[in-house]
Amino acid sequence: MYTDIQIDAPDSAREGDEVSVTIKVTNLTAAALNIDVGGVAEPPDGLFMGFETRLIEPGATENFSGSFIMHDYDVTIHAYSYFQDTLDNEAEVVVSLKEITPAGCLPVVILGLVILAAIAIGVGW
Repeated sequence: MYTDIQIDAPDSAREGDEVSVTIKVTNLTAAALNIDVGGVAEPPDGLFMGFETRLIEPGATENFSGSFIMHDYDVTIHAYSYFQDTLDNEAEVVVSLKEITPAGCLPVVILGLVILAAIAIGVGW
């Protein structure tokens, strides 16, 4: 392997949120290398960050940034680094769908239960 690859992304996001992703690639060799880097979100297998080639100096880390809009399901991010048109390294992380509980829902449910209890014991309103 010529590179180390890491993905910075949130653990979770709400449907419709823009999810920012940074792919960090470190050159592990003693020579400067032209490295191709790309990112794919699965499903729907969409290339959210087109492949970009950069010259990375020995020991240096380059950041490659991209984003996608969160779907209504969990998304796996795949990151790839290529050297001389050959897959060198890859990484993946999952961004989980964050469920949102409607605000103010609990008081309405409690009120409904109180009304039902009152009717059941014959108090009436």
